[in-house]
Amino acid sequence: MKRRALDYFIALTALLVLLVLSWFLISKNKRKDSKKEPLENTQFLTATYDAPPIKALAISGKPEIIDFSQTDKKKLLFIWHPSCSLCEENITFWNRFSHQLKDKVQIIGILTCGLEEAQLFERTKGINFPLYIPTDRQGFITNYKVLNFSQTILIDERGKIQNMKAGRLDRDDYVEIKQIALNHPKY
Repeated sequence: MKRRALDYFIALTALLVLLVLSWFLISKNKRKDSKKEPLENTQFLTATYDAPPIKALAISGKPEIIDFSQTDKKKLLFIWHPSCSLCEENITFWNRFSHQLKDKVQIIGILTCGLEEAQLFERTKGINFPLYIPTDRQGFITNYKVLNFSQTILIDERGKIQNMKAGRLDRDDYVEIKQIALNHPKY
């Protein structure tokens, strides 16, 4: 009888260990996948798509309408949520864009959270560009096809989407977006 109980105990322990290991490997793999480029069949904004205006609150709480049509500068639109760790990693690139391209490109950050959370985020993370919170978050998410990760969108002077990168930016993405923003012929 004791032998049988011991066999059950060992079998259950082994099963529990396998379940924990499986859970660990699956969760680790999901984190890796969240850092990859999005799936090919995911719908994103595409080039020549008109960037819709955004009704938003500035970080100060002042209501504004961000209109992308017929402006004198291109715009880099950064969309993210403060709880997104991947998005936080991109802040380094976004701050660099803000510093290096400020004379040629208007930098705009869009946070998909509440005003207080956005204000706290701005104070603690050293953001170098203006931040806004859409007043109609669901409409914004629908219009800009926002998913659960950061997006970097380049909008030309006519208000058309020129380029879009979803997810983590790497050095090559940074160089490509900068080249496009500065109208270099390679892109």
